[in-house]
Amino acid sequence: MGQLLETEGVPFSYEDTFLYYDKRHRYHPDFHLTDKDIFIEVKGWFLPVDRAKHLLIKAQHPEVDIRFAFQNPNAKLRKGSKTSYADWCDKHGFDWCGLKVPKAWIS
Repeated sequence: MGQLLETEGVPFSYEDTFLYYDKRHRYHPDFHLTDKDIFIEVKGWFLPVDRAKHLLIKAQHPEVDIRFAFQNPNAKLRKGSKTSYADWCDKHGFDWCGLKVPKAWIS
């Protein structure tokens, strides 16, 4: 193709552009508090793939209220990290709690 374009004198560049796209995935929250339209995701491990997924969901659906209930909100993102699961949520604007859900969320 490049040789043909050159022969025809067509200006072009080869593989110098990036286009970002998102694959279509379906997210199934653990719990939906239907009266308040709040979703609660319960996590033991909060893996990098999960964190990336939730950032994409938040970016694409900012109107959706997703909150986290962690088995251990003080667990670190990875070995040696200073950032806990709770810190990550605070940084990215997600409400969170331990396994005892705050009454304000459910009443």
